[in-house]
Amino acid sequence: MHEKGIDMKTKRLWKTGLLMVSAVFLLAGCGNSKSAQEATTEAAKEEFVIDYSAGLTKEGKLEGINAADYVTLCDYENISIPKNDIEPSDDEVLGQIDNLLSNPNYGDRESAVKDGDTVNIDYTGTIDGKQFSGGTATDQSLEIGSHSFIDNFEEQIIGHKPGETFDVKVTFPKDYSSEEVAGKDAVFSVKLNYIVPELTDKFVETYFSQTDGISTVKELKNSIKDNLRDSNKNNYLWDYLLTNCTFKELPEDLMETRLNVSLDTLRKQYHDYMGYGDEQILSMYGYESMDEVKENLRENTETSLKYFLVSNAISDEKGLAVTQEALDKYLGEGSAESYYDTYGEPYTNANIMVTLVSDYLMEHAQVK
Repeated sequence: MHEKGIDMKTKRLWKTGLLMVSAVFLLAGCGNSKSAQEATTEAAKEEFVIDYSAGLTKEGKLEGINAADYVTLCDYENISIPKNDIEPSDDEVLGQIDNLLSNPNYGDRESAVKDGDTVNIDYTGTIDGKQFSGGTATDQSLEIGSHSFIDNFEEQIIGHKPGETFDVKVTFPKDYSSEEVAGKDAVFSVKLNYIVPELTDKFVETYFSQTDGISTVKELKNSIKDNLRDSNKNNYLWDYLLTNCTFKELPEDLMETRLNVSLDTLRKQYHDYMGYGDEQILSMYGYESMDEVKENLRENTETSLKYFLVSNAISDEKGLAVTQEALDKYLGEGSAESYYDTYGEPYTNANIMVTLVSDYLMEHAQVK
């Protein structure tokens, strides 16, 4: 029994809501960034409980706000979209395929590694029994035979099977960029997670024929292209709305509430994925306080609130509402409660509302 299918019909839920608010390391490129390897990776002990629904009503609208008082909608009926602006490129399609093949759900966990395979590995390197900077990684993708790793590292993976943990012994070149390891012998403890599968008709039929009605590589590429086109169309429409609608400044208390959500979400991401606490975040980007970090998130938070404002205003005009049918459609039948548990009913409903508006806009837009 395989995992769920390709789910190629991109759910725009969370794209305009959660992802806008979550920031996803928006600080990158700001301040005087230090190498992540220079920051300590000792996990912060603080636990993050985030109220994603702060400042929102149960119906998914901005609390204490009449949307029409803060946004003057442009003509959103029958927006004209240039066809060339939303047509996906071959590179975009290939990028989606690469992401798909790298999904652990589809990894080969039975075959032995051979030359030319792409593998997913974790490794920890030591010199004289001690770990060294830059010698540890998880979920690392590596093409065997690409010679992207030093010495004969890749060749020593050949013949092993997923699930195995083994040692790889190498010698760093004398002229290696890091003086710490240059010319030294090292041992890497390598865990082979899975082999990235090849894209074949058999692979497509195995995983997607029953769930998505897709059985060939050609059909898969066409499906991906269709969904990229829909995604590009949706992005075009929201960019158009945010550019052509007129917005008034929202109350600062609401902005502050949502800024705190953005900040806490970013802190949780660094904590959960990199083991960083506030001190490491500040060190990486040269900030003096978390208030400076929060201020750096203002533009992104304002944008997320504009999505909600436009969504609220259009839903009011068109009588759109979050129903159980909509929840089942976008989240999966019977799945709403799990989203409520994580994000709260208001925030979940706010994102559902954005998606309902997206569908309305998509239905009425004209591609020319």
